[in-house]
Amino acid sequence: MRRSGIAILFTVAVLLAACGNSESDGAGSAEEAGGAVPGVSDDKIKVGGVASSTNPLGGRYGDAFAGAKAYLDIVNEGGGVDGRTIELVAEKDDSAAGSRNASQVRSLVQEDGVFAVLPVAVLSFAGASFLADEGVPTFGWNINTEWEGPPNLFGEKGSYLCFDCPAPFLPYVAQQAGRTKVGIIAYTAAQSQDCAAGQKASYEEYAEATGVELVFEDTSLGFGFAPGALDADLRAMQERGVQFLSTCIDGAGSARLGEAIQRAGLDIVQYLPNGYDQDLIDEFGGVLEGSYVGVFTVPFQEEQPPPSLERYLKAMEDAGAAVSENSLAGWINADLFVTGLRAVADSGDELTRERLIEAVNALEDYDAEGLLAGIDWRIAHEEQSDNICAGFVQVEGGEFVPALGEPGKPFICFDADEPDFDNPEIRA
Repeated sequence: MRRSGIAILFTVAVLLAACGNSESDGAGSAEEAGGAVPGVSDDKIKVGGVASSTNPLGGRYGDAFAGAKAYLDIVNEGGGVDGRTIELVAEKDDSAAGSRNASQVRSLVQEDGVFAVLPVAVLSFAGASFLADEGVPTFGWNINTEWEGPPNLFGEKGSYLCFDCPAPFLPYVAQQAGRTKVGIIAYTAAQSQDCAAGQKASYEEYAEATGVELVFEDTSLGFGFAPGALDADLRAMQERGVQFLSTCIDGAGSARLGEAIQRAGLDIVQYLPNGYDQDLIDEFGGVLEGSYVGVFTVPFQEEQPPPSLERYLKAMEDAGAAVSENSLAGWINADLFVTGLRAVADSGDELTRERLIEAVNALEDYDAEGLLAGIDWRIAHEEQSDNICAGFVQVEGGEFVPALGEPGKPFICFDADEPDFDNPEIRA
């Protein structure tokens, strides 16, 4: 199995409080008696989702509903799929609590009677095992390790995750920024620690190939840290000549860190795993100038956007909804679901959960009509593909601008086993 830590480039949802992950025993299979397909009638398919809309991070996870609904509205206006419209019948908020997530996932299946669960954008995916056991097609935002493995759980960028595995991207970004001495800073929370472990492994694995040296590491930072907590770190970073700092903290923490770096007069560029948020940059762009952010899709700011991105942006504008990673994830979740439905319809098979799951898992290069670099769903539950890709933006003048790629070609791609840092593939 190929293990590579591309997950560390993207959103690291730091869990700040102990969330219960226990689940009570269910009532058995979600399939209805008599062989009927749950949530499917002659003219309608019912879906519903759950998000941590209320959360301690101030994250916009509820935006996933807006993205999914906007996409489904377009599909329904065009007549639906195979004569059926798709109705989003439930938008649940688990308040970032694992036990609540588990109960709400059960409610979607057992009470709301949905055919599939989408979108999912949660900090604790305690309900995943129930959905896996019941074979319910589920589409969501992949930041939780529970997505990996079950063949019916589909993340927006694949279902594979490995936070603590090495990947070539961070060393490459530092190299391209002309920064050879790098550091890592992280919270004590478990997922933040895993993120830091992946970053460290990445720098160490590719130090010789990129000329990047890890000279500083602090993984003991407390969430909501006071400015004084950074004094010792700032002295150490100055003494060791840190030029590039990759973080495993939330956006607000990155802003406080940026303010402290600026006050200390240090020339340090940050990498922000939680930074692709225009609201954050509107407020703190001055102290985050030059920072890099990894993106899993074509950047919103792409100079030559594919038609699919233009459709998404227009749909968000028409709906008065936010353009965000989460709303785009919801849009992609809905697109993948509909792609699977259409494949089943084209095959002439009767629509069932099993047939839908088989159809999605047969997709060899799913790219959401050009939004993604491409996912091979034949393997994407368990491993990374041979060719791994990521996009990047940089903060410049209070705005995000595409970085490191080319107009119309935002993705930087490497061979997963032998990355060539001098000649990466740059493509759409």
